[in-house]
Amino acid sequence: MHQPKKWKKRFKLLTFSLIASVTINVGFVTAYLISVIQERKVQRVYEIKPLTLTSTENINLAVSIDNLSSLTFRELVCLLGSKENVEDGYLLRDVALACLVKYHHFNLGKALSDRLQKRVFLLSKGKDKEKILFFPALSDYQFDAISHYAYTEKWPLTSKGLFNLLQRWEGTVDKSLMQAFFHTKEFEWVENIFARYKIKIDTADLLQVLIEDDYAYLKNFIRKNKDIDELTRRKFLLEYIFRRSKTACHLLLETDFLFAVKKLDDPTIFLILSLLEPTSEDVEQFCFELIKSSRSDSIWKKSAAILYHIAKEQLPEPYDHNKVLKRFVYSGALKEKWSEEANKESISQTLFGDEISLYTVKEGDTLWNIARKFKVDIDQIIEHNQLASDRIHPGNQIELPKQ
Repeated sequence: MHQPKKWKKRFKLLTFSLIASVTINVGFVTAYLISVIQERKVQRVYEIKPLTLTSTENINLAVSIDNLSSLTFRELVCLLGSKENVEDGYLLRDVALACLVKYHHFNLGKALSDRLQKRVFLLSKGKDKEKILFFPALSDYQFDAISHYAYTEKWPLTSKGLFNLLQRWEGTVDKSLMQAFFHTKEFEWVENIFARYKIKIDTADLLQVLIEDDYAYLKNFIRKNKDIDELTRRKFLLEYIFRRSKTACHLLLETDFLFAVKKLDDPTIFLILSLLEPTSEDVEQFCFELIKSSRSDSIWKKSAAILYHIAKEQLPEPYDHNKVLKRFVYSGALKEKWSEEANKESISQTLFGDEISLYTVKEGDTLWNIARKFKVDIDQIIEHNQLASDRIHPGNQIELPKQ
């Protein structure tokens, strides 16, 4: 009777021990799971934190453009590899490229032959708005190509960039820079209005005419004048003269001397005389022709003053036009002076005895410098050869009536 009670009591004790053990183990497992879950929560917050913006979180496109706009060309090129976020999906390299194109006239069209998407960003400049072009969705490969072009090309600029650099250049201009601009469509258009009529002109002189004014005026002139003809050529030089280009004055006399003497009105003639350097070769011949013409008193006096200045003499006061003619025209003093150059030239062959000589036109000759060399009036050459204008070409033969 006592034996079953004893085993029953032991069984109960063992059952309570197992229940207590299971409860304790469940507690440990629960505590472990809670600690793991909490640890994971802490770790998850730490992983997300680096994805938030740090230094650029308050920088937008406008601020970024303002910061980069003052950087040099090379400094901006160095930023073409930066992938730092800015705004609207644009990276710092996108802003650097926009500043290169806007402020340094980088020739992106030559760097990339692809058709590019463009977006206009309006940057506030006081009351004005400045347009900045952005180029979205460019790949790493395209940025590598842009950087390569910027580093390897000597003059990676647009026509406007080359033009502005030529204007700012101090001292002797780099010949490679000049050649780069000579191959732009703008310069080729201007050069063509002379070349079409076989007028040989020094490209350096033509470049000097252009950079004596601004690029916007050149672009506007090309836009308004589609025809390439004699009228456009004269209009080009005259408009630059009206904008006070000294080189344009010399080119007009070099390429269209008779037109300048015969066809220009007095105010234009007076402006040209005011701009011309009195020591240049063409101004003396120009003034010589003007004092022989029936121009106004102001043109006579201005021309005479220049001739006396070249001769290192004082202009007589009061002005007497007959005295001027005696000094420079009737005396033959200038023609004797110019004939010294003719002694260095040889006339191709002599015809018709001593009265007429035949001259073969050489490269660079103009009618007025031939007349000066051989002491013959331009009007006499034109009348004798029945020329429709003063335009001559290398290889032409001109009969020169002797004085």
